[in-house]
Amino acid sequence: MERIQVTSKERLQQLRYTGVTEERLQYVYEYRNILLTLVDPIVDELYEEISRIDSLREFIQRHSTLERLKTTQKRYLQQCFEATIDDRYIQSRYNIGRAHSEIGLHLEWYLATYTKYIDIIYKHVSQVLPEQTIHILLVIQAIFSFDMQLTLEAYKAAEIEKAAHPLRYELDKLLQMNGITNQDLENLDQFSGYISFRIDSIMENFHHSLIRRLGEESHYSVGLLQRTAFGLCEKFFTTIFSTKSIR
Repeated sequence: MERIQVTSKERLQQLRYTGVTEERLQYVYEYRNILLTLVDPIVDELYEEISRIDSLREFIQRHSTLERLKTTQKRYLQQCFEATIDDRYIQSRYNIGRAHSEIGLHLEWYLATYTKYIDIIYKHVSQVLPEQTIHILLVIQAIFSFDMQLTLEAYKAAEIEKAAHPLRYELDKLLQMNGITNQDLENLDQFSGYISFRIDSIMENFHHSLIRRLGEESHYSVGLLQRTAFGLCEKFFTTIFSTKSIR
């Protein structure tokens, strides 16, 4: 069975240049049964290291759970040790990079984790396959390098799209920060036509309510709010209630 099953000539060239070859993947594949037993302790140790970084730990808590990420990461490492790269593998790695970009994971942390990963893999593999460790590690490092290239492509594509559609990305970020889900938007959509029609009335009532709270002596402050915050609020409401047009 061929270890590289990729249809794109460009991807095949990229793999060869990175050092991911049939022969090298076959070498790792021959030791897969031993390597697969190391997946759990390697990933557990990786996330122990990640959890020591406050910002990364908080990021995980906001967007996922530790156990869910461990499960995903174990599946990935199993794929590396099974040493088969096909079109589905490439698309999966690209999609993961894209997802990390969209939720705001800084690229430097993402790439730095690969370096930490290699250190931990070396530690565990050298204990069970001391003579083969360097050869295995060079192959895994080449796979990781290829995957990092896919990640960079995904981040670049996401940044281009973000520049082209800034309102959609800002809206997604705002919805995420406030815990609004796609299901919430679907439920809201059935009222969107009526609410959009009533935005002028909503803003007028908001304006009168604010004046009553601030008092008559705050004419300057109210005027400033009318020119800034009110306009932003009205745009936000309009965007929320017509969100399908930009999502």
